[in-house]
Amino acid sequence: MNLVELLQSKGISIERSAYPILLEDIEEEIPYSFLDKEDFIDFYLLSNGGYFNKAPYLCYNERGVKKTIEVRGFYNIPKIGSESSMSITRALSRREGYSQDFDEFIDFHFPFAFNDGDNDFWIDIQSGEVKYIDYEDFGYDPDKAIIVASSFKEFITNLESRE
Repeated sequence: MNLVELLQSKGISIERSAYPILLEDIEEEIPYSFLDKEDFIDFYLLSNGGYFNKAPYLCYNERGVKKTIEVRGFYNIPKIGSESSMSITRALSRREGYSQDFDEFIDFHFPFAFNDGDNDFWIDIQSGEVKYIDYEDFGYDPDKAIIVASSFKEFITNLESRE
C-alpha cells in the first residue's frame, strides 16, 4: 500500500492537488538526498500537493507527552519552467530574510506542508526528520522547531482523521 492509499484507508483525502509531475520535476525542485526521499518522491508522483478536505491531525510525542497538530495541506512542486503560488519554492522564498539564524536553518531544510495558522512542516535534509515551526508563538527561531516525525513516511503514517 502506498502512502496516498494509506491516507485514504484512514478516511483522509487530498483535494485540489496540482497537475501531475515527473521525477525530473521533483529532482529539480528538491535536489537533496535525505532519509525516505523515495517515499517523498512516490507520494508526490501520486499527489502533487493539495489540501485536505477535513484537515487531519498529526500525532507526535514531545518529551514523552502525546500532542497533535492540524495539517491543512501540502505545497506542490511545479513542472520545470513553470511557477505555482503554493509551491515549495514559493513557500521557501516567503520565509527567507527574517534572520541570519533562520536563513541558516533554510540551508538545510525545506517546507513541504502547512496548517491553517500559516505555519510550516519542514524536512531536515541532513537527518530526514520532519520539524514544525509555530511562527506566531515562537517567531522565526530555528531553536524552537520541534521534531514531529523521524521521516516523511512517519509523518504520513501518523496523520489521523478528525472523525
